[in-house]
Amino acid sequence: RGEVMLRIALLKKDTGSLDQSMQLCNTIAVEFNDSIRANALCLKGLIHEVKADYPTSEIVYRSVLGIKGDHCIALERLGRVYLRYRETIPAAVQCFFKAVEVNPSNHVAWYLLGRCYMATTQYSDACEAYNRSINLNPNDAQTWCSLGVLYYAYGQYREALGMLVKALKLNPKMADA
Repeated sequence: RGEVMLRIALLKKDTGSLDQSMQLCNTIAVEFNDSIRANALCLKGLIHEVKADYPTSEIVYRSVLGIKGDHCIALERLGRVYLRYRETIPAAVQCFFKAVEVNPSNHVAWYLLGRCYMATTQYSDACEAYNRSINLNPNDAQTWCSLGVLYYAYGQYREALGMLVKALKLNPKMADA
């Protein structure tokens, strides 16, 4: 029953019925076991993000980690909040790094970790993180684009061009590439 309610809450969020989705998440968080409760709270945190209520989303994601400290989605989302709202790259790196420790096949967390390393000019770490992301999902245009930007920063223009072309082949409308 909890899983069904969670899926309905997700559908409500996707259709823009944020308040109804939030009500379902609150019900789930009270009535069900820790695993389902953690997932409902994660969705609740995402709804707060959609509403640009980053302080509340941060609190919600931290509460998820209090229930289940290795919740990969909560770690990834909290890292994103740290980047967007707090603008604290070291805290975001901690979240993304822990997310990839929990789930090494999480290509999004690898990509975001690469973005953090790039922002702090840790280019070799950024390159490794981007390459891991690409190995896990070779069809992610954004990662190819970011890797192209990284190679450009290294002064390897031919390689950068190849990666940007790959990004554009995957997503012809990608303005960044």
